[in-house]
Amino acid sequence: MLEIDGRDVRSLPLTERVAILDSFMTKTEHFRRVMQIDGRIGRRSDKWLKMINYTYAEVKITRDTDFGWLAQQNGRPVGVIELAVSANHRKAFYRIAQNIVTGEDKNFVYVKPLITARIRMRNWHKSEMMRTPEFVQFVV
Repeated sequence: MLEIDGRDVRSLPLTERVAILDSFMTKTEHFRRVMQIDGRIGRRSDKWLKMINYTYAEVKITRDTDFGWLAQQNGRPVGVIELAVSANHRKAFYRIAQNIVTGEDKNFVYVKPLITARIRMRNWHKSEMMRTPEFVQFVV
């Protein structure tokens, strides 16, 4: 506990800050305070589950590379989708993409931005790029 109601409590003894924290906390199925040892928080239990609050977005696929698809949103690149793309989805992409190719070089195959994909990611970087994007499905 660092601050409460605008009051800096960092100078209070740890026991007082823990008491303040306890007065606000409600134990639930997903949240509880772990045992405290000498002012340090105890280790996590191996029974804890890590929960990720994914963000979802729809993007256009504009380029294919050996390692993934370049995703674009509002006309600008936002990341490369390389995770969670099944073999069936790759085949479906290539069947469509061969008809909408706009160019090719030794590293990339460029396609018209007509294929929309729903992706999930951890969040957006400050640079407005996707963090760890994963393919979910095509949007028809």
